[in-house]
Formats: sequence, structure tokens, C-alpha cells
Amino acid sequence: MRFLTIGVVGALTLAACTSGSDAEPATTPPVAATSPTTAASPTSPATEPTPPTTTAPTTTAAPTPPTTSPISVLEPSTTSLPSDTEALFADAFASYQKAWTALRLAYTDPANEDLRAAFASRFTGDVLDRYITNLDQQAAANAVVVQRNGQPNSLTPVEIVSTVEDHTFVQFLVCETISDMSVDATTSEVLFDRIDSFLSRVSMELRDGTWVVVNETVDEQFSGQETCERIP
Repeated sequence: MRFLTIGVVGALTLAACTSGSDAEPATTPPVAATSPTTAASPTSPATEPTPPTTTAPTTTAAPTPPTTSPISVLEPSTTSLPSDTEALFADAFASYQKAWTALRLAYTDPANEDLRAAFASRFTGDVLDRYITNLDQQAAANAVVVQRNGQPNSLTPVEIVSTVEDHTFVQFLVCETISDMSVDATTSEVLFDRIDSFLSRVSMELRDGTWVVVNETVDEQFSGQETCERIP
């Protein structure tokens, strides 16, 4: 099948998804040990559970708070998408919002089989295996995520990267901000407490009329930030 590569930033008018009673679990990415990650599930020390997320290299926040204005990671483009491609992206992203929300909800109770089944139906392959492994680690560490007061998680579309002629595959970039905290389910001791943002690359396939996440990786992690912006 022929791939069509498209680079369009800011040309779509898609609403960002923020957490709420429906959209998102009142909580943060867990991982049974140290710092949050989105995609891969690193094995953390037994003493310190880490919040999860997608496959992201952990970067250290700048020691001194920046005083200059933030610069966008991607430069806006004036190119517009064909109407059928824009509709394709809108449909795929709407499905991804539901998958992402179901995953965040699963981290509020990692051992809950119903919550696992709800998110697992929207992922497949290695990305599904990674998240299941990470949820197992959270459950073993007795870690759950809880929402930070007044700071829900958020998901924002950034750019459509590529699609194919028959419109059964699409890849795009999103910015996800995880503000949930990871706590001990029994004692409520805080295990992880930091807001991080991730520029993630999502690949989806249309299978039997349903968009499914087939791969998800983190291009860049912004530790301690609420946006996917590089700060000089």
C-alpha cells in the first residue's frame, strides 16, 4: 500500500481532550517505582513504584526555571489537508481519545479486570503488552493513580504524519500532559508526584470498522512541564 506523508501542524480544529468524570481517570500515570514514562514500562525498584505512560526516555528538568518565552516544538504550517484526510484524522483521533481515557482509568485500579478489558479492546500488539505489563507492576506495588486537584490530564492533537491511500492507517503526533499522582492504595503515601508532558507518536489501523492503536512511542518527554514546548 502506498504511504502518503503529510506535515501539517495547527491546521486542524480538533478540541483537546481533558480529564473529567467521563474522559479521564482522576489520576496520574503510574509505574511501580520512580519517574513516569509513557509507552514503555521500565522495571522500577521494589521500594519506589513509578507512574507509567508510553515509551519515553526520562529527561531531567532544568535546574533553573526558565525566564524566556517558550518555543513550540513544531513550526506551524500554512498547508491545508484534503477534506477526506482531515475527516480521517478527526475520526482516528476521536477513537484515540477514547482509548487514552480508558487506559488512564485503568491506572486508577490496576487489578480491576473490567477496566483492563475496556482499554485492552482499543489496543493491540506490543503496545497492548507493554501497558498490561505496566499495570501488573502497579498492582504488585499496590500503587494507584489519583487526580491532582484542579489539574486534570490533557490530550491535544499536534500533527498528522502519514496515512495510506485506502485510509486504513494513520499516524499522528499528540501532546499528552499527565498530572495524576501515584499513591499507595492502602496508606495513601505519595509514590510519584510530578507533572510531565509527552510528545507521542501514535499509529492506528482501521480493523473491521474500528480504529485500533497498533503502536505508540514517545518522541520527547518534557519533565515538569504542562506543555510540549522546548524552553530555551
